[in-house]
Amino acid sequence: MSTIHCAPDLVEEAVFLFMTQSGGTDPVAAATWRREREPLYLSPPGVGRERAFQGHARAWFERLGLSAPIEAALRSCPRVSAGLSAIEVRRVVRARDVGSEVFGAAGAARADPKRMILGLQPHRFLDAAALEALVLCELLHADDMLDPDFGFDPDLDAGPEADPARRELVRDRFRVLWTARVQGRLARRSDPHASPPPADPSFRLAFGRSADSDAVEGLFREAWSGGLATYDELLDRACCGCGRALASSSPSPP
Repeated sequence: MSTIHCAPDLVEEAVFLFMTQSGGTDPVAAATWRREREPLYLSPPGVGRERAFQGHARAWFERLGLSAPIEAALRSCPRVSAGLSAIEVRRVVRARDVGSEVFGAAGAARADPKRMILGLQPHRFLDAAALEALVLCELLHADDMLDPDFGFDPDLDAGPEADPARRELVRDRFRVLWTARVQGRLARRSDPHASPPPADPSFRLAFGRSADSDAVEGLFREAWSGGLATYDELLDRACCGCGRALASSSPSPP
């Protein structure tokens, strides 16, 4: 099973925010946390004091069960749990940096992911349900990467004659299509009969403001509903744009 390691600076800030900003904070627990923390300020500055604060935060992080949403998301993705050796959770500041990247082990094939770096903002730990959903979305991407039937290839091929602008366009379209597929899988976990919502603005933007609205919606529904079940199918739609959306057959969940 994958091991989960949360970076010390993320742990410290998550605990601090939970104890000072969370509406559900236990007053007794908060008072105990402060009482244990105050003597640490009396230590001389340096590595020793820094480690003392980190140890105090780590103990409370575990006591409060702040990693439980990540653990729950991982348990619901057995292929990821078995296929990744570690998930390293790091602190990020900007919302656009929230997300994950999967790396192969040293010397392994690039398409053989073994380790995930997951970037989270500390305040995400204040909402356990939202955090679990966010992490699960990232893990479902990794699940696709580990699924031989999906056929993940890290070298996205936009075509032999594609210029840099074309490659970037295909990459953006592939990203939103894959995200739509994952969002659909996530929704169907709680409701097998869930219907796709309207395509969000980022999806529409990736396929161009001038693209036919119905075609864009059809393409989104195809991805969301599981009709694009492989890497090659997602890449084909990313390269072709909306031209294939209206002619595609009705999707069926994987």
